[in-house]
Formats: sequence, structure tokens, C-alpha cells
Amino acid sequence: MIKDKSPIQKGNYIILRDKLIGKGRHSFIYDCINELDKQTPFCAKIFFNTTIPRTLQFDKLKNINNTNLLKYYEIFEHNKDVIIIMEKCDCNLKNIIDKQPLSELDTYQLLRQFLSGYQTLIDVDLDLRELKPANILVKNNVYKISNYGISSLYKVVEGETKPFSAPEIFYEKEQTRIKDIFSLGLVLYFGFYNQLPYTYRSAVDQVAFFRQIKSINFEIKKEIPLNLKQLLQSMIIYDPSQRIKIEELQLQFNIENKVI
Repeated sequence: MIKDKSPIQKGNYIILRDKLIGKGRHSFIYDCINELDKQTPFCAKIFFNTTIPRTLQFDKLKNINNTNLLKYYEIFEHNKDVIIIMEKCDCNLKNIIDKQPLSELDTYQLLRQFLSGYQTLIDVDLDLRELKPANILVKNNVYKISNYGISSLYKVVEGETKPFSAPEIFYEKEQTRIKDIFSLGLVLYFGFYNQLPYTYRSAVDQVAFFRQIKSINFEIKKEIPLNLKQLLQSMIIYDPSQRIKIEELQLQFNIENKVI
């Protein structure tokens, strides 16, 4: 599926398959040109061996305009693949953290921008798939949530690991949006320390971490500002009903942000 590097033309878009930007288990991302707008950078995400699901609400996705959400433009079927044309970003959060962990102020800035984008997802009733640093993109120093509203394009992969997932996802229990609070807590922790709060080698380590925080509330013992410590500890909680709610998080952050 990757041997042919010849360009693909779909409408005004030319997908440059000789310019690979990134790849994962489910898709590859290539550089892309819009013949009618060559000044704007685009990219194309190709999902292999699939078709556009009937449940995919792409018209709704196209109409979303929030600077903290990755912009989707078009969707096409090509042979046995699905191609989504998206805005092209500069890097992702993981790239930034690899160079230098976030400061306390940087962490709050990330949180503020995430909440801005996430509120739109709530308003239009769209899901968010696998929140992790690599899925938070960055363009002109603005954070953008990606992989929202397109879960139906992802196939179930047996044994796929998700180190930033909440316990209810791992154990396939009933899930609500509060699952994203747990993952966001891990993302913010990772951003500040450039590591997870547990050593992750396999799902066995993840299970051990879940068991630990189920029996004893998660506590950060490393050096960290008190406000940030309390915030993260209110998010990384095993029991979903005990985690800080999205509304509480928004209110608390807005109040604290005025002080900061």
C-alpha cells in the first residue's frame, strides 16, 4: 500500500505520496497541495482498506471553525482507501516536550486551549479518539486537538496499547466524556515531566498502575507547584465519578488563570 509514490489527484487537491509526514497503525499522512490555494499548507490522511462509514458526519466536521481544533476540509474514497484533507501543522505536542518539558505556565496555556477546543466538541456532540501528546498538534504556537469525530474510520486492532487511556477504556466499561479528563491529566503530567507517572513497557504495567491508584489515591511525590499538583491529582483518579468534572475544571482554571 506504500510502494506506489505517484501523486493522487482528488478535485483541486494533489496528494504527494513521495512526501510522507507521519504514519501510524491505521493511517499515513502525506503533504498535499490545493491547486486553487497554493499558499495554504494542507495535508492528507489516508486510511487504508476501508470505505467512508455511514455514521461519519463529515459535513458537521467541515463546518467546525475553532482555532484549537484541527480543520478538516474534504473526504474522498480512492480505490480501497479513504482520504481526509486537513490543515497542515508544524509539529505535535510530543515533539515539543521531547525538546523541553512544559513549564507551569505552559501547562496552563495548553489546558486553556484544550478546553476551548473541547467545549466545541461537546457543543456539537462529537467524540474524541485517543487523547495523547502526539494527537495534539501545534501550528503557529497554537494547540489543536486532532482525531475528533472520526473514530468510525479506525479499525479495532487486537493487542493495541493506549498508555494514556482511562481505566474504563482499558477494561471496556461504560464510558462518558469524563474518560478524557483522565487522559488529559496524563497528558499534562507528561508535558510537565516528559514521562508518564508509571513506567510503561506493556499493558501489564498499565494494569499495575490502575490497580495501584484504585487502592490508593494517586499522589505526585516529585517536585511540582502546589496548584498544578492538586489539579493533576483531581484528574488522574481511577473512579470516573470521583474525577473533577469538565465544568468544574473550566471554572477552576478560569479563576486560577486570572491569578496567574
